[in-house]
Amino acid sequence: MGFKKSRFGPRLAAAARAGSNYRDVHVFIGGTGAVGGAAALQMVAMFEEMMAIEPPPTADDVPVLIVTGRSDDEVHTFESRLQRFTRTRWGAGTKARHFEHGYLTPGGVYVAISKFELKPVPGLEIVTDADLHSREKAVEEFLRFANVARAESLIDYVRSSRPVTSFLEDRKVRLRDYGDKPFRSVLLGFPLPSILAYQTGGLGIVASALGLDAEFTARVKDAFESTFADDLVAVREQWGARVLVAHTTGVGGMYDETPDGRTTPRLGFAHASRDEALRQKHIEAEHLMQKYAQRGILMLVTAAAIGIDEVRMRDTIPLHGGIVKALRDAKHELFRGARERKQFIHLFKPITLQLDAKSSRELHFKLGEEIRPEHAIRSGENGFFSVANADALYRVMKVASVSELL
Repeated sequence: MGFKKSRFGPRLAAAARAGSNYRDVHVFIGGTGAVGGAAALQMVAMFEEMMAIEPPPTADDVPVLIVTGRSDDEVHTFESRLQRFTRTRWGAGTKARHFEHGYLTPGGVYVAISKFELKPVPGLEIVTDADLHSREKAVEEFLRFANVARAESLIDYVRSSRPVTSFLEDRKVRLRDYGDKPFRSVLLGFPLPSILAYQTGGLGIVASALGLDAEFTARVKDAFESTFADDLVAVREQWGARVLVAHTTGVGGMYDETPDGRTTPRLGFAHASRDEALRQKHIEAEHLMQKYAQRGILMLVTAAAIGIDEVRMRDTIPLHGGIVKALRDAKHELFRGARERKQFIHLFKPITLQLDAKSSRELHFKLGEEIRPEHAIRSGENGFFSVANADALYRVMKVASVSELL
């Protein structure tokens, strides 16, 4: 508990005067979201304060923050967020200067921003992105991609994946003269249980297609979870970087723990309303937290809060992924373009049905008017909220006491 009795200000000043941190490289995988983005911008502020206390020894001493997002949209949103942050700190007319693959802040911090989607099992997106009607073909394509011909080959392929260390090796080449071990820390700023659950769901589909039983499917899942943990451990051992996983238990960290280690979620703080899915997510999250923490990976369990990634004004709103999946898996195409992977919210004209109709018929809708609300709030894990949703969530979340948030 030493850090609870340590003041941050003196430590920051001491680090500045030592001058040994101005060539640090910090990586924020999923750093465009609420948690990762806030951490990256806070790191910018910390380095700029250090430089105000003690300037870097030479012009080549530039701290580097590597920030990744899953899509061009997430990258552009973070770039706008960085510019707003810069204006807040340095004045209305000040902007971060575009430099190579990112921006150089007025204080001298290089923020490299790139698109990178973490794929713990390369090629599995072929299966998870496929609709119900093309899933069998997608499984065959994945098996060819992975060169998997039998059951044990699937486990071997899962165990061979090293997405995080491969990413760092690629970025090390771009850093050029920052040394053999340039990375000081690596932060995973996304809900790890959600990412792993998405991958294990895809592996379950592949295992079923291969005719594997439940026991073997569980072995594949365990191999995947252990391999990803080994990848994170390798980051610490190979690169000497501190690894921190921003983690959620599905109820924002709000649960009671008994002396024997059992936990009970506080459903008043839950992010979702699907009871069984919420319960299962909590169980899986606790399992992963213990499994990864035992390997020395730092786990940050977030408190009862919701991160705001973006506020859109008079813009289109993407349709929730679960709804998109349901539309793609429907027996027939409900409207033209219903099976597209990326869709936006539209207002459809309703269809009137007779209650005494003896035979059901397929429903087909004409694509309606695109909805562009005045304001829309987006949270990385929860998607877009209406004003009413955000207000209701705030009124629940704000009742957390200080002791509950510690």
